[in-house]
Amino acid sequence: MYQSRLATLCLEAMSGSLRFSQHYVQRLLARPTPDQSEVRRLLCDDDSQAIEDYPQDPRGSSCLIWGITGLDGRIGHVQCANPPDSLVITAYFPADTEQAAWEHNYRRRRARRTE
Repeated sequence: MYQSRLATLCLEAMSGSLRFSQHYVQRLLARPTPDQSEVRRLLCDDDSQAIEDYPQDPRGSSCLIWGITGLDGRIGHVQCANPPDSLVITAYFPADTEQAAWEHNYRRRRARRTE
């Protein structure tokens, strides 16, 4: 299931038909964020993985994808609405924004402490 979703997102990214949300654009202007070519590499990386699923997201069913940007080996996350309504909701470099929240090379969220 995830592999066909990733394949569809990669094809859309490569063809230039993948859409980007206003939220993504706002983040791109406000902080270091993967640009559109980096998003394409993150989605199409041979090791890309859907690491979280958000079926109840108010913007539509979506998932969080882990990938590597390319030669520099930078890890990024891309949240995309699932095909056929593909849309990049947001993208970020977890090492820059949420390093303490992740483990296993940014593939799994750390459990939140309750005190």
